[in-house]
Amino acid sequence: MSQVAVVNSLVPMKDRDEGNDWNRILLDRQFLNYPIVLSTHVMLFRTMFGHAKEDVFGFHQLSHSVIILDEIQSYKNELWGEIITFLKGFAELMQMKIIIMSATLPNLDILTDNHCQTIRLIENREKYFNHPKFARRVVADYSLLEQKMTMEYLTDEIVKKAGKNKKVLIEFIRKRSAEECYRILCEKNKSFPSSNSSRLKISFSSKYASPFSI
Repeated sequence: MSQVAVVNSLVPMKDRDEGNDWNRILLDRQFLNYPIVLSTHVMLFRTMFGHAKEDVFGFHQLSHSVIILDEIQSYKNELWGEIITFLKGFAELMQMKIIIMSATLPNLDILTDNHCQTIRLIENREKYFNHPKFARRVVADYSLLEQKMTMEYLTDEIVKKAGKNKKVLIEFIRKRSAEECYRILCEKNKSFPSSNSSRLKISFSSKYASPFSI
């Protein structure tokens, strides 16, 4: 891991030699002088397209590099065509290899009107998607859909499923529903022994509220 550097606004600058030479540490960070860099899409695109002086310090590092882009579906679909076209141009001019990863990756040739011929690294993806260790690693239980759901019934099921030393995540659309479920579970939780192993470990999340737990 000594050759890997995380470059973003949260992680401190990496001292590869632990010599506390702050001038060299700063230059390494600005010019991306690391064998392997883990960073964000924002940093990559600023290095490629930014016009500020600090943005282009590490531009030369792109030459003959291998770039792995993950979760590209986070960008709007209408931008993918332009993104792929520009990446293709960079790859040809700077001898780069760009690997794009996504669980929902569309046909990139269609998005660019077949101007950018992409190569699929996995020819038979169904071989992996349908493998039991992947396809059956999570088994969904839809039995509660057959019941008339009330908050009391739901909290009873949560208590049953939680068990000992298990963590449960419950997500609601409305903050009011999350708070009601939280209140009922707190009342039920009072009757449990006070030991940590017996208490419920439940996290709540709502579309309109920050997560909270009991």
